[in-house]
Amino acid sequence: MARGIEVTVFYLRRFTSHAFRSQATDKDLSLTALDASRFSLTFADVISASAPHIYLSALPFAPPSSLVSKRYRDQFHRTIKVLHEEGTKWPAMRFSISLDHYVYGVSVHPDGKRVAAATSGSTALVISVATGDTLFNLAGHGGSVRAIAYAASGKRIATGELSEYLGAGLC
Repeated sequence: MARGIEVTVFYLRRFTSHAFRSQATDKDLSLTALDASRFSLTFADVISASAPHIYLSALPFAPPSSLVSKRYRDQFHRTIKVLHEEGTKWPAMRFSISLDHYVYGVSVHPDGKRVAAATSGSTALVISVATGDTLFNLAGHGGSVRAIAYAASGKRIATGELSEYLGAGLC
């Protein structure tokens, strides 16, 4: 079971009411520190790869109930906006999947067990959400795969590529 820290500071003041206000503020600080710790642990892989991913990946995917998210999300207007279900709490993301290529787009299979990724290589990947393993490659593209989407049935994947000419492929 995870344990949080609680910071309590007592100020020796003439007025008792000031001491009570200080305790409430210190509890808020404790909750913020706990949330910041969870934020950094959840997104450690992404942030360690590139510090700007704090703003590009971590803040958008943090749950709306996160104190860090509430404090900073609205300050970065040009980042993606992720729609969360009402009441979403940690973990918004269980782990990240590292790839050897840039990822330009993702699509989640309707069953939620697989993710298709459009990559800078001349391939698209289908990855297991549970393990992070590549299940198979969608090869044969002439250039970088820039867009990808599952059909509503989950039986087909549409990809869009960028090559010498603008083209699209359907797998």
